[in-house]
Formats: sequence, C-alpha cells, structure tokens
Amino acid sequence: MKSFEASKVVITRKRFSATQGEVLIEYNGIRIEQYGDKIELRDGEWAGYDDDFWMEVAKREAIARGLATEPTPPVPTKAAANVRDGVKCDGLRARVKREVFAAAVEPRSPERDASLAYWQQRQRSAERLYYRLGQYKVRVPTRNQRGAAKHEDRYPVGVWTDSPEHRAEQRQMGLSAL
Repeated sequence: MKSFEASKVVITRKRFSATQGEVLIEYNGIRIEQYGDKIELRDGEWAGYDDDFWMEVAKREAIARGLATEPTPPVPTKAAANVRDGVKCDGLRARVKREVFAAAVEPRSPERDASLAYWQQRQRSAERLYYRLGQYKVRVPTRNQRGAAKHEDRYPVGVWTDSPEHRAEQRQMGLSAL
C-alpha cells in the first residue's frame, strides 16, 4: 500500500441550487463518499468549503479505509541505524552530512522540511556519539592493550618475553604488528 497522494483525489461538486450542494470525493478512482456541502455567502458569492478542507477529509477517509497509508519519515539505512559501529570511522558522519545537504537543496515542501529536520537531528546525535567515543577510547583500553598488559603481568622481564619465540607468538595472537 502506498502513502497518500493528493494528486489521486478527485473532488466533484454537485450544486442543486445557489444555497444547496454536495461534494463527491474519490481517491485513485474509488468512491470514498458523497458529503453535504455547507454553502454560505462570502464576499458576495455563494461558496462551499474550499478544496483544502475536502483534501483533509479525503486523506482521513482514504487512510481509515485502507486505500492509502500515512506518509512516513525517512527510514535510516543499516549503517545509520548501527550508530555505535558507524561512528568509529568518519563514514557515517560524511553520509549524514550528504543527507543534510541533499535535503537542504531541495525545493521547500513539508516533506523536505521533515527530512531536513530528521537528518539534522541525526547529525547532532552522530557528532555527540563521535566525541563520546573519543573519550571512551581514552578510558577503556582495547583488547590488544589488555592482552599486552596481562602478558606483562604474566611474564616478568628477564624471562623469555623478548625472545624470537615470544615475538612469533605475539604475531600469531595478533598482539603486535608484524
């Protein structure tokens, strides 16, 4: 089911006289309902409710009858959803900046404003997590750092700790670079 599109709404006005009328609303070729129109004298002319009023009625009824769904905000991609892993590199920050820019250069519309607000919020969250991760790195040692610390406790200096065998073992365990 697709989200509601205003271009698929057909509003047909039926005037029986100057003060009486009805409006037939259709969505995507399917009749929704025929409503009584309240016709009043405005600025010297007899007029009923405007199209904006009937568009809201059509939207409400199309969603209620299952002909359309409520428009949804943009869904973050898998990379954006997994912020903790993505923040470790600048890739996520660059992606969010691209999305903010793409939303900012589009013509003004309610969808564009919602998208821009969403991606700007993501940008603020990513920046916060990025800087927190920097602080986190300082406080919590990596697995390699922990392994090296345990190793130093286990094997005091003077044993075989700096022998070729020991260096080969460290390389196999991934505790040292080459």
